[in-house]
Amino acid sequence: LAFRIPFLRELILRLGFVEVSKESLRNIASHSKHHARARSAMIVVGGAEESLFAYPGSTDLVLQKRKGFVKQALENGMELVPVYLFGETELYYSVQHPLLLKLQRKIQKILSFSTPIIFGKYLTLIPDFHPLHVVVGEPVKVPSMSDDRSFQDQVNAYHECYVAALKKLFEDNVDKYGTPREKKQGCIHLVK
Repeated sequence: LAFRIPFLRELILRLGFVEVSKESLRNIASHSKHHARARSAMIVVGGAEESLFAYPGSTDLVLQKRKGFVKQALENGMELVPVYLFGETELYYSVQHPLLLKLQRKIQKILSFSTPIIFGKYLTLIPDFHPLHVVVGEPVKVPSMSDDRSFQDQVNAYHECYVAALKKLFEDNVDKYGTPREKKQGCIHLVK
């Protein structure tokens, strides 16, 4: 959506962001193979659907059905690097009511963007002050596609490897960087 708004599109492109598409990822992979200064792609998995699960202390991730980034890694010979941001869900509070969430999910399915009701400091959109800690895990090596397994089997296998690496990254760092609520959760919860 942001790439369709005049001026915002140019600003985003100037900052080095590109649209998450097959063509963009192929371009980045091709540039990295042919130039001394390698570039990498960082895809923030999540979005509209996941924003409705974000509330203080939540470790809910919508990841089970998101496999496109793994397909692109296989097709372009890229590694999958797990990254987790501790404290992110502490910045805003969201109104969580079963009937409201049901309505928000219907709107999200129809319009492809969500409408969470959030507030921060002093009931404004100013984020609440809270330290954030980004942790980066070991890359999941993704070899070139092999002939011994079907492409979809490879996608599923490397998706499982990525999810396991992300869970391990969380569990290894939650005691050091996690908020009291994240520590109470103790693990990442995958929403289907």
